[in-house]
Amino acid sequence: FYVEKTEKIDKAENYKILYTRNGMSEDNTTAQIKYILYVNKENGSMTQFILQLTDEKVILEEYVIFDKVYMYSPWMLALTDDLKWNITTVIETMEKNYNYRVLGREKINARECFKIERIHKTGNIIDEKVILWVDVDKRILVKAERYYENLKLGEVNLIDYSSI
Repeated sequence: FYVEKTEKIDKAENYKILYTRNGMSEDNTTAQIKYILYVNKENGSMTQFILQLTDEKVILEEYVIFDKVYMYSPWMLALTDDLKWNITTVIETMEKNYNYRVLGREKINARECFKIERIHKTGNIIDEKVILWVDVDKRILVKAERYYENLKLGEVNLIDYSSI
């Protein structure tokens, strides 16, 4: 990781932090993974997180629960009660935008959790909505629900905390 420069986002000065590494694709070829983080210079909060992949089939080290929902992801460490951020994934000429925001806190299985909404849009049309519950203390996924419009497509729940 290194600070490339400072940049203004929403009138606030931010550090632009870069990290590039090689990953492996499903077909065992090397693919580059680039992480770009914008961190508020004044309060240290993450303003924006961008993940750029050179191959859509790259395998990330995060544990995938269902499409783009991870058991753990580095952004979970930066969660606060009023955090909002966007993740843009660029694969060659295709760009995907995911908007995240913390909706508040809820108890799931007696655990205090951040409740996060993730929306994927194409233009003004919402393609997918995912609600995530991340443990406030452990910073891991406790529950996830995936929706298309108002139709619930799936749900994942962490059952056993004993080894965590």
